[in-house]
Amino acid sequence: MHEKITILFLTTDLKLIRDLQERTKSFLAEFVFVPCTSGSRISEYGKKI
Repeated sequence: MHEKITILFLTTDLKLIRDLQERTKSFLAEFVFVPCTSGSRISEYGKKI
């Protein structure tokens, strides 16, 4: 069974998020990058995830 690792990423650059997601496809663990546009929203996302 593969692990799923979710990473909150402080950025507004969605292309960067897509590139990171693409580059981690071959990893054993599944990486999910969640873009977060402001530092104040990090705690909100943390609670949801």
